[in-house]
This record gives sequence, structure tokens and C-alpha cells, in this order.
Amino acid sequence: MAQLDTREKLAILADAAKYDASCASSGTSKRDSRGGKGVGSTEGMGICHSYTEDGRCVSLLKILLTNHCIFDCAYCVSRRSNDVKRAAFTVDEVVDLTINFYRRNYIEGLFLSSGIFSSPDYTMERLVRIVKKLRTEHKFNGYIHVKTIPGASEELIAEAGLYADRLSVNIELPSELALQTLAPEKNYAEILTPMGQIRDGIIQNKEEKALFKKVPAFATAGQSTQLIVGASGETDLQIIKLSDSLYQGYGLKRVYYSGYIPVTDDARLPQLAQGDPVTANDLTADGHQTSPPPRFTEASLIKALEERGIGRPSTYAATISVIQDRGYVSNRGQALVPSWLAFAVTRLLEENFHWLVDYDFTASMEEDLDAIAAGDKNRVEWLTRFYFGDADGAGAGEIEGLSHAVENLGEIDAREVNSIDIGDGITVRGRGRGGGPQAGRRSRGARPRRAHGRQGARAARYAGRG
Repeated sequence: MAQLDTREKLAILADAAKYDASCASSGTSKRDSRGGKGVGSTEGMGICHSYTEDGRCVSLLKILLTNHCIFDCAYCVSRRSNDVKRAAFTVDEVVDLTINFYRRNYIEGLFLSSGIFSSPDYTMERLVRIVKKLRTEHKFNGYIHVKTIPGASEELIAEAGLYADRLSVNIELPSELALQTLAPEKNYAEILTPMGQIRDGIIQNKEEKALFKKVPAFATAGQSTQLIVGASGETDLQIIKLSDSLYQGYGLKRVYYSGYIPVTDDARLPQLAQGDPVTANDLTADGHQTSPPPRFTEASLIKALEERGIGRPSTYAATISVIQDRGYVSNRGQALVPSWLAFAVTRLLEENFHWLVDYDFTASMEEDLDAIAAGDKNRVEWLTRFYFGDADGAGAGEIEGLSHAVENLGEIDAREVNSIDIGDGITVRGRGRGGGPQAGRRSRGARPRRAHGRQGARAARYAGRG
């Protein structure tokens, strides 16, 4: 087999990279090489439709490290069984191409992906070597987007985040079933694991920056993903719901959609040709119902806490753990679903300790604790006021004190606190931690009829429907 030169490799691997739609640099910070410091820039006009946070267009060299692949995904032009010309760059070839293209003013950054040859770690290690060499040896300041390889080690992914502006992990297809059908060697768990690691790394980096002056950057432009639309049978609604869960659960900057292109012959794929007419085999008129607000996910709950000034980045993980460990919420997918215990505790606090669970009080308490830690407030005086309250009561800016709130604990009706009146004489009552709801209706002159557990939940749900 004849040895390919760099130009021939570039023709093959740039063409293979064109199927990846997730090529945008929105969100990166500004860097340039003016003043003779390094080379490259994330700003300026270019030849590729990729944009910085302030809307400037940048040109990126968009290539694969290799189109060799150990996987045989039905939809991929680089699949193992596909009869295509193969090529692979060396680490130095990619570095030299990037620097030389920049110096000729062809590009201002690099978009680097790869087929998987040998193993995920073997491939990821070479991607990391490329971006590390560009940053440390050549002082390249341009934008870099690296495709993370699912299944690669945490250490390699963490190191990639130190040198790349953006990391991305392709989720490939809109459902686990589609992935099992068209790419059975892959699975959602291996894809979502590095997504979660990147999300956590970005959050940790922000926390460290709040504490220390000099902190190594980590994926400053965030992470993104891409999925192929049209290769499997998911509805638009399913795809939108998946995208929403990725935005909410993993803090993605962007979910890219790549329209399915028939690049291989496979019976599992839709058989399409250019110019084929589109017909509808069946039409269904679907009704529309207003949906309730979405439940909190860990990410959206943390965002709400940040917006209200409650907690600190270093306390958010502990807060989530507490409400889970105490049985206030359970996980259903990415959603945090409140338990009956949570409703009862919330009602108890709001009706009897309202000032303690006031959003503004909680936020101001965070500031007071910071002031105590900094030595600006006396902790004994603060705790005394917190427990005994202000002498004049609880007017504007004053607190009534915890001692006053706990004096009459014996008068609290626990049964009443644990009951929710849903109308039409029906009361739903929790049955303690871990217990399901019970629902009952009291008839005049008779004992109340009750349904427990699943029946109680159904009774509560369908109350008043006859």
C-alpha cells in the first residue's frame, strides 16, 4: 500500500470531518497574539461559519486525526466495514498543519475529532498530545474544539479540558434503542459519563476561580453534543425532550442536529435518494394540553439557588445530597421528584417558621456567615440575636428569634400538617417517610373512606371525576 503524503491525508480526513455539524466556538474567551506573545487568535474574520461569544466569525481547521475505526456504526461513513480510503495523521502532522495554516492566514483555530483506532484511550491520548503541544510548545492562542472519545479515561478527559476551549461528546442518536440497533458496540452510559465529568469539571473550575487568583482554565467555552436526525424513528417531540434533558442536566452550550445522509448501504437505515418524494402513510390529529412547569433537575435547582443568592458553589453538592438522603426527593431520570414527606415538612416550616425559610433571610444569612468568617461580625452576638431575636419583635429588618418559634411546638397538629385538602371534601395524607399517600372522603354521619398507597394516589388524581 502506497504511503500517503500530508496533502493526500488532508483531502481524506477533512472530507470525512464534514459530517460533524458541531463546529462552533460560541462562548470562548478572547485571546490574541498581538504584542508578539504566541500565535493564533479567537477573533477576526475567517472562512468557516463558527462564531465567538461576541458574534465574530472565526475560521477553523476541521479534520479527523484518523478515519480508521474499530466500530461499525451503520450510519457512519468511517464504519469499520465501509470500503473507503483510510488515512491517519501523526501528532506532529496535525500540529504543523495547524501552525502553518494559521501563519498563512487560512485559519484561526482547530476543530479536532477522530475515528477510534486501537482503543478509546489510545485515540484520546493522541488528541491530548496534539492540543498540549500546540498550547505549550507553540504558544497557540487560537480556539480549539476537541471531540472527546467515549470510554476514554477520566485523566485524559481532564487533561484535554486544560488545553481545549470546548469539549464535546457526540450522543450520536436520539434514543438508547436506536443506538442499540444502529451502533450496538456503543451505549448511552459510556457517552453520558464523560459528559457528566466535563460538566463537573467546569463547575469545579468556576468554584476554584472564586477562591483563588490563578486557576488553570478548564473548557472555558463549555461543552456541546451532536445527534443524527432521520436515521431512526424518533418523533420531533422525543428529540426535543432529549435535548432539553441534556441542556438541563449537563449544562450544554449547544445541541447540534445533523440530518441523516445515506453514506452507507445498510438494511437497518432508511433508504433515501435525492429527489425522492415524501409521502405520509398516516395522519393523526393530536390534541394539545398545557404541561405543568418542569420539575427541578440538579442543574436547574443549582441555577435557582444561584439566582436567589442562596448557598455557595462549594455547598451546592452537599445541599443536593441532604435533600436526597433525607427522603425529600427521589430521582426519576434527571428530575428531582418531591416526596410526600417534603410536602409535609415544607408546610410545617412555612406555617410555623416562616421567617427561617424566607428566601431573602436565607440569602442574607449567607452574607452574615461570610462576614463572620472574615472577622467583620461577632459570632456570639449574631447567634444570640438569631436565637433570642430582636427586643422589639419582628418588624422590618428584625427577626423574632428561634426561641420564640420553638416555645409552642406542642401545639402543632402533626396530622393536619401532613394533610393536603384537594377539594370536594377529599384529603390526601402522607404515611410517613417512604410511605405512599392515602386519600379519603368523609360522608356526613359516617366514618371517612380511605384508599392507601397506589390506590390513594389514583383516588387523589381522579378526585371529582365521578
